[in-house]
Amino acid sequence: SAALIARIDRDRVELVDHFGLAARHLPNNGSFCARVAAAGRLLVADDPASPQQVAESSRSACDPFAFLAGVPIDATLVLCVLDVGPRTLPADAGDALADLGAHAQRLLGRAAEQHRSRSFADQIFEASPDAMLVVARNGEIQRANPGVEAVFGYSQDELIGQPGEVIYASPESY
Repeated sequence: SAALIARIDRDRVELVDHFGLAARHLPNNGSFCARVAAAGRLLVADDPASPQQVAESSRSACDPFAFLAGVPIDATLVLCVLDVGPRTLPADAGDALADLGAHAQRLLGRAAEQHRSRSFADQIFEASPDAMLVVARNGEIQRANPGVEAVFGYSQDELIGQPGEVIYASPESY
């Protein structure tokens, strides 16, 4: 069995996340994932050897699988499940797969928002003229911005991994 989230572009299918497959990319010549994205709805292929169900370009990646089902997450992302044994998709399983796709879309949206927030915070950290340090609970300096060198005279590289006390004149002030 295998499951994957794939990003579809004009030339290829990129496996964004996957379980049970060795491939990271597939050509996009009518692959099953590309067909799911183009259809914009649940697709099921219970005979991957059929050229009507899976294009020649993706057959080698699908060779061990006798069953494929996929739902679009958005215009360029799809969620697919594959199995080596023949299957018939129960009527309610299509809804469950669609719900899973919607859940994946929400999670990917949250991850993208967190990445944007982190990126913005990183820009502020690096651009600040003030000295800024990130210190772990154990007191070790994890990160230093460029302002640290101007204020304390230590380069960022010199401080990373050092105890936070190194920037203070006396241990009592730490």
